Amino acid sequence: MKGIGQWFMLGAFALAPLLILAAGSEGGESSKTNPEMARALKKYPKADADGDGTLTQDELKAFMAKMDAAKQPRKGGGVPAAARPFYETREYAGPDGRTMVYHLMKPKDYDAAEKYPLVLSLHGAGGNSHAAWTLAKEEMRERYPCFVLAPEAREAETWGPYPGRPVIDVQPLALAVLAQLQEEFSIDPKRLYVTGQSMGGFGTYAFLIENPDLFAAGAPICGRHDPAMAEKIKNIPLWIFHGDADTTISVDYSREMVKALQAAGGDPKYTEFPGVGHNSWTPALAMPEFWDWMFAQRKE
Repeated sequence: MKGIGQWFMLGAFALAPLLILAAGSEGGESSKTNPEMARALKKYPKADADGDGTLTQDELKAFMAKMDAAKQPRKGGGVPAAARPFYETREYAGPDGRTMVYHLMKPKDYDAAEKYPLVLSLHGAGGNSHAAWTLAKEEMRERYPCFVLAPEAREAETWGPYPGRPVIDVQPLALAVLAQLQEEFSIDPKRLYVTGQSMGGFGTYAFLIENPDLFAAGAPICGRHDPAMAEKIKNIPLWIFHGDADTTISVDYSREMVKALQAAGGDPKYTEFPGVGHNSWTPALAMPEFWDWMFAQRKE
């Protein structure tokens, strides 16, 4: 737990139990009925917002949200160091006080009179957005002039909700950033794309599932999600990638999602790399045909 920060430590109480308490379905739970919440109150009395001596689930959720911005360490830089010169680092502050650091690359020779596509690039748990680096290369900037949005998630944060699992979902923050950028710049709303690897692959599915009418295409790389959600994204152009030697996230997750999408009537593209482990983003992002395909997608 060393890298997660002291605010997530409740003595023997660790991150997972705290998340479960905050995200649990029993809205009536409190420190009077739940011994773990009683321990949380003893350790963090300020979580009791109304000072009545009882910690409710709503108070615990609010307490975690407030602690979020200032004290939680980031997963990583969001964009690999080699690509940083091409990106502007910004910070979004939401109306509820929560914040999100993000990196933005503008199209080369940006002209506000033209409309440009935008790629939402989601990093994995390691903190680097490999698509953001690929699109920053000179030949890519020449061939595919676009905006690239690379938001950062902190420790314990995820890119979206997952059925049956307690998470700290920062997807709403990323969507708020996207909406703000659409007001600020000349971005084509019919050419919004999302991709990411590993945790970002999960996030790609999550963004599409929660916003099926927003994106023109998506490309989950070595990701996973609940195949039961396939019905919601069956009509979205998808290109799914995975290495068959991946021991971090089994290739079976992508195979099952592809089968579910096909059973629902979808027609996803799927590339499986023989002998490739978890770093399937390396061959995937090096495929010119993939980028040609993505930037050719447009919402009707």
